[in-house]
Amino acid sequence: MCDAVKLLRLALPALNQQERLFPDLKADSYLGNKTLAALRTFLSHRGPEGETVLLKALNCLQGARYIELSETRPQNESFVYGWLRERVAI
Repeated sequence: MCDAVKLLRLALPALNQQERLFPDLKADSYLGNKTLAALRTFLSHRGPEGETVLLKALNCLQGARYIELSETRPQNESFVYGWLRERVAI
């Protein structure tokens, strides 16, 4: 399963307008004050549309991770279709 915090910490800097809103985050799995502050800042700056865009980014990253898993372990290919069908929304 994808680490949701890591995906969030990967997506937020990409949507950060070159650190204009908040300092970039390291793409790790630590959910702390910096992550929460960055998320609050992003959502307050972008509003409801920003929330939708962030969710789309997270879905894209999650789908890419599933495909990556099938590339690194061929046995996972039998699961990718189901993972994408059940876990990635459009």
